[in-house]
Amino acid sequence: MFIIFMAHMPGNWFTLYIPARFGFSDATEIFVFCSGMASAIAFGKLFEQTGWLMGAMRIIHRMWQVYWAHIGLFFVTLLLVVWQTNLAATGDLCAYNADRFCVGDGKETWDYVGRLNVIHIFKTINGSPAWDNFAGIMTLTWVPNLFDILPMYIVILGLIPIVMGIKKLAGKWAAMGFVVVLWLLAQDGVAPLIGLSQGINLPAEPWSDRTWFFNPFGWQLVFFTGFSFMMGWLPKPPLKWTYVIICALIVLFYVPFSFWGIYNQVDNVVLNQEAARSLFGVESLSQLIREPFYSEKYSNLEPFSVFQAFRINFWEFMEKSDVGILRYMHFLFLAYVFWALAGEGGKRLDFKNFIGRYFVKVVHKVGQQSLAVFLTSIVLSRFCGFIIDIIGKSWPKMIMVNGAGIIILIAVAYFVSWIKKTPWKQAQPARTTGI
Repeated sequence: MFIIFMAHMPGNWFTLYIPARFGFSDATEIFVFCSGMASAIAFGKLFEQTGWLMGAMRIIHRMWQVYWAHIGLFFVTLLLVVWQTNLAATGDLCAYNADRFCVGDGKETWDYVGRLNVIHIFKTINGSPAWDNFAGIMTLTWVPNLFDILPMYIVILGLIPIVMGIKKLAGKWAAMGFVVVLWLLAQDGVAPLIGLSQGINLPAEPWSDRTWFFNPFGWQLVFFTGFSFMMGWLPKPPLKWTYVIICALIVLFYVPFSFWGIYNQVDNVVLNQEAARSLFGVESLSQLIREPFYSEKYSNLEPFSVFQAFRINFWEFMEKSDVGILRYMHFLFLAYVFWALAGEGGKRLDFKNFIGRYFVKVVHKVGQQSLAVFLTSIVLSRFCGFIIDIIGKSWPKMIMVNGAGIIILIAVAYFVSWIKKTPWKQAQPARTTGI
């Protein structure tokens, strides 16, 4: 939740150092994987105890809740950026940031509505009337990039009854086979093999052929991996420190291919995939596996060119939209390392020691209230980005803004947790009966 908040804050330097900059997977995998585990606890057993129909009804109810959370999030954020744009247009903030807030001399004011790319809801753009775009928001056929996680989650929730139905009829391996096949169908590299121009996805906007950035048919693999572990369909992996060391080394091996400070250090930047293949000297991932990495054709490469060329040449294996296989593998390696470090049953994460009381406990609380914290973080990140525009960027100011945002998210988590305990019921005086 903290990483997602920082990653969505415009102009935030902290995003250069979040885990996503050191590996192919990022906070999204953590969020979706843990959501799958939580869904298994909340809904999985319900299917087995009350039957498929009642389980499906519970899923529909949750989809309904998340849908309205998404709609509310969009319009609250829209209100915020409209207010920011209007405030910038007054010129009152000119003294803080002349480039963005000074008006006059034909200069346009900073447009926060345009920055978020939601201007389509106010007027016809690209031949798509505002009314159609408004309908698109309500029907999830217009999914702006900042607002694509919850729609993805809604679709994945809708897949739970299908997966549980397959499991009931044909067993757990058939259910997990369906998940894997659906993920394969979402991959652009696999689609041509079955006669499709691209992997299956959903339309993201009425005025173009853009599809959802978070393809639910790809991301469901991460979700149902967590779901399957929690349901007991997948066995707990063996805990051996040899495996931990191997996984940790693989995670470290990924770093040069992911960290901007390494792969960007190239004098002659590779501009396209064809140039990358020429530089890298291979035509496919299978060829790279067959041939020695330290062969003569790599000897003339600049020190960091090989990392950048790999990213461009094999981008489909690590891309985020459909969950490339290297992203998925990186997440599993990383998850295994931290699962081992947490100890059996999370014994190293209890609340008894110093770190447990003042860090783990807080993170635990925030994770329990993930939906409320996520909704807050999206709005808060846009507001904090606005504050950064006003006060300027320096490390002390960045630390202050990020720290204040994290404190607010923690406060929201504890407040929502308190509200869910219905304290008003506890405060009611006991009734007395007369004679």
